[in-house]
Amino acid sequence: MVAIGECGLDYHRKENKKEQKIIFLEHIRLSKETNKPLMIHCRDAFGDLIEILNDNRRFLIANNPGVLHFFTGTVEDAGKLSDLGFYFNFGGLITFNRSFDEVVKFIPLEKIMLETDAPYVAPASIRYKRNEPYYVSEIAQKLAEIKNISFEEVCEKTTANAVKNFNLTK
Repeated sequence: MVAIGECGLDYHRKENKKEQKIIFLEHIRLSKETNKPLMIHCRDAFGDLIEILNDNRRFLIANNPGVLHFFTGTVEDAGKLSDLGFYFNFGGLITFNRSFDEVVKFIPLEKIMLETDAPYVAPASIRYKRNEPYYVSEIAQKLAEIKNISFEEVCEKTTANAVKNFNLTK
């Protein structure tokens, strides 16, 4: 086990908000107890998520509280979460939705990891088809383009970030 999650808040269907908050608090405490970072899912709930994390920062692992899976927040959200020490995952969405370019540019490469979120949200080349981990290279290529850096640098740094965040060995 390398992380606690996927946990967090999902208000897309607007049900069980109170119960979600209670369960998320338990996940935060479990993260501290096990010294494992959080893998956070957040959909339509960044205000509450950031408030809960700020109010419970004593339970966050210092220097490595976790990662925001499939991050879709704003630059402001990214700033607040970055101040708490979080990493950010980007997936296929950045290959076809330009509205996240500024967020990707804002977050330092040292805080970014890549994911496919397979089988969902496939990158542009196979959009509307089944996504697979193999396509993470297309996400890396798009990240390199947005940040105006090399594909190799993106691959090297995002891999190092994953190794560090999840306390893996190469």
